[in-house]
Amino acid sequence: MGVGSSRSEDTPTRFPSLRGSRQFSAVYRRGKRRDGRYTSVRMLRNDLKSNRYGFAISKKIGGAVQRNRLRRRLRHILAELQVEPGWDIVVNARPGGPEAPYSALRAEVASLLGSGRVRAEGKSN
Repeated sequence: MGVGSSRSEDTPTRFPSLRGSRQFSAVYRRGKRRDGRYTSVRMLRNDLKSNRYGFAISKKIGGAVQRNRLRRRLRHILAELQVEPGWDIVVNARPGGPEAPYSALRAEVASLLGSGRVRAEGKSN
C-alpha cells in the first residue's frame, strides 16, 4: 500500500463481477428475487468456487456521483458480509438508497440474502 492510500487492508483488490448481458440475463431469468425498501436482490447458484456480483443502478437514483457512491457502499457491504461461495448476485438500487444510512442498507442486504437462502455472515469489528 502506498502513502495516502485509503483502501482497507481486508478489502479485496478485485471484486468479481458479472460481465455482459448474458450473465445478467441468466440471473434475472432464473434467479430468486427478494425486494426491500432500498434494494432488490436477485440470486442464482453458479458452478464456481466464488461469487460474482452485478449492480444495476438506474439514472433515476441520481447523478453519476450518487450512483457510484451507492455502488461503492454496496460493494463494501457485500465484502463485509462474507457471502458463502457459489452465487451470482445482482443488486438493484431503489429510490432512497443513496440517502439510506449505511447500517440500514447493510441490514437490508443481509436480510435479503438470508431470505434467499444465501448464507452471509458479517465480519466482527
